[in-house]
Amino acid sequence: MYLLLWVWSAFAAHFQFTQAGNGKSFGSIATSTFGPNDSVLRTSISNPPINLADQQFIEDFIGFLESLNNTLDHNGDPSVKVVIIASALPTYFIDTFDIRLFQAPGPINNYVNGTEVLMRFWVLQDLLNTLPQLFIAEVDGVAYAAGNELIMNMDLRFAGPGSIMGAPESVCGVLHVGGIQHLTSLIGPGYANQYMISALPITGPRAAEIGWVNEYYDSSEELTSNVNSFATRIASLPWTAITSNKDAIRLSGPTKEDIDAGKKVFFSLVTLPIVQECVTRWLAAAGGNDTYVSDTAFQRNLLTELPKIWAANATS
Repeated sequence: MYLLLWVWSAFAAHFQFTQAGNGKSFGSIATSTFGPNDSVLRTSISNPPINLADQQFIEDFIGFLESLNNTLDHNGDPSVKVVIIASALPTYFIDTFDIRLFQAPGPINNYVNGTEVLMRFWVLQDLLNTLPQLFIAEVDGVAYAAGNELIMNMDLRFAGPGSIMGAPESVCGVLHVGGIQHLTSLIGPGYANQYMISALPITGPRAAEIGWVNEYYDSSEELTSNVNSFATRIASLPWTAITSNKDAIRLSGPTKEDIDAGKKVFFSLVTLPIVQECVTRWLAAAGGNDTYVSDTAFQRNLLTELPKIWAANATS
């Protein structure tokens, strides 16, 4: 009897280890691996209903990224070479940073420090920039504000039929820090001015035309299939091909000093009365603190609806 229990326990432990190796979960982020020696890792982000970049999601994402280099292959290289960031939700990729954290004195409750959460969000961006893996954003839904900042800090971006991207920050008088610098290096200052200052949204086809994303696909199935094939191709190459080329290409983008300067500007602006008023009006237009995190027409069409909060009769 005891032998039977021991055998079953050993089998169960082996089964759990095998499953964990090909499918771990980091809270709102589930993962699976495929490709040569399981060196391609695909994520599935699920923080419903809108994949809000809230405090818990940020910590989940940081935990996931910090885990990537915990295992090495027989060559001493990370076992994961390519990481695909994708959403499990049909309408949202990653939505805005939780703007309730910008309210004074406290957003959701008095125990949450919005500045500390924002600093952790920038830690997340730094990890995407400095980790040696190749990061691919598979965008097939809303990617506003924080969502767009995160894809800008990845190495490649591919878009599907549901993709819509943009930055609402200028509506409130601040800047798309951590995203605008990378975006400008991709699309140039002319288009950056056009979309960042106006807070205009951009869909997948147009984004591909101007270089915001690498490619656009007409169907979600085609998007995923092509991203998987491309990631598998990259993962079959030597690790040095990824790291050396990624490092060289990154030299053409913004420096850490550029990003840090943007952070200082952001902090000098975010406490201004007009920014606080914007947050208040934004939440009111969204239906209040709780409704803000719901999948609503307002949230889906944020960059069309949000500028209306400054109209004289649009205070709710």
